Amino acid sequence: MTTKPRALRNQKTPGIFIGPTRCDEYRKARQVKVTELWSGLELQKLDTERTTLFMPSIDLLRESISCFQNGAYLATAVMCGAAIETAVYIAVIRKVVKKPGNGLKEGVFRISFDYIQSDWGRIIQSAKDKKIVDTKIEDRINFVRNKRNFSSRLAQKTDFALSTICKITSAVELWITENSAFGSLEAAASILKTIIAQDPVPEQELQRSTEEARELAVFMVELREQSAQIATAFMAFVSAGKDPPPIDDKGKRQWNQRIWLLVHALLSAASNISHILWPNPDKGRGPEAVSRSVRRGRELRLILGIKGENPMISRRVRNAFEHIDERLDDWLPTVPELIPFGWAVSTYNSEDEPEEAKNALRYLNIQSMNLRVAGENCNVEELVSWIASIERRIPLEAQMVLRKHEEE
Repeated sequence: MTTKPRALRNQKTPGIFIGPTRCDEYRKARQVKVTELWSGLELQKLDTERTTLFMPSIDLLRESISCFQNGAYLATAVMCGAAIETAVYIAVIRKVVKKPGNGLKEGVFRISFDYIQSDWGRIIQSAKDKKIVDTKIEDRINFVRNKRNFSSRLAQKTDFALSTICKITSAVELWITENSAFGSLEAAASILKTIIAQDPVPEQELQRSTEEARELAVFMVELREQSAQIATAFMAFVSAGKDPPPIDDKGKRQWNQRIWLLVHALLSAASNISHILWPNPDKGRGPEAVSRSVRRGRELRLILGIKGENPMISRRVRNAFEHIDERLDDWLPTVPELIPFGWAVSTYNSEDEPEEAKNALRYLNIQSMNLRVAGENCNVEELVSWIASIERRIPLEAQMVLRKHEEE
């Protein structure tokens, strides 16, 4: 028996990392399997407009097939999950309104705004309500999604499996195998074929009237414009606050006036957004008008995915501005000064704040962005962030719909 010298025995063998490789010898066998699966979709036999409608999910399925052909099984499972979720979403929100013919060269499709910001739970529930997905299809969808979810936190799942190795009584899946990946492909292809081949939901179940669609589009455009006003006012407000206030009394007064003017503009626009999304209509307008206003607010919140109650922050603070006579009546008895501060824009940290500024009727701290008007408080920066989150959800399609109605 020969042995290596001690010096060589102590040397560590460098690790070898294998990067991209050529396809293995089993690719042809996988090619046969996916060719049969693709042929089984029978896309050429399906309604052309429906197939066009679902093209994004068909493309995703094609991507998953490519992954499988090349032995990328985990990627196959991920893409299958994307394909079926896209198919269900499309089935819920899109519809062929008119088919080609009678002078119409291309089909006309309609897209609902209602589910743009929705989570999967609401989308799948709507698909079940519309009879797009039954229990059998849902089971297959869950199978595909569970395989897809395997890729998330993969290292944690592997460590968990290893930590319980003594308790394991069945095989532990540490990676997506070829058979598992092909199972996802088969299920995804079956789901896709079933959904595309379905008879579409009757139009009256999905479509709003032209006037209702126009009304919602107009109000969404209004939300976008009010949000833009808030962004503009806030940028000017931040810019003004970066510079120290002037030393002379006149310059300081003008600086304060500009700050409060921008704050008032910002609060007014934020209050308008609050009124649009959570209307509180005057009962004197009549029950029909009140019902219509409340229903429209609910529809807008649904479309934009806004959950929960109205925070009411901006509306309360704005109201304190608007009803300043009442607020002054309530505030004056609480302050001892002969001519107390009615307006205070502070650049101090909270611990250094002068007492007279703290007691002002209207108080704004440039450092913290905290605003108080007659006991009503809000943080300007947080308010603007909340409005920005709503503005990002407003679909650009709203302006397209409005333009289309105006042209008609």
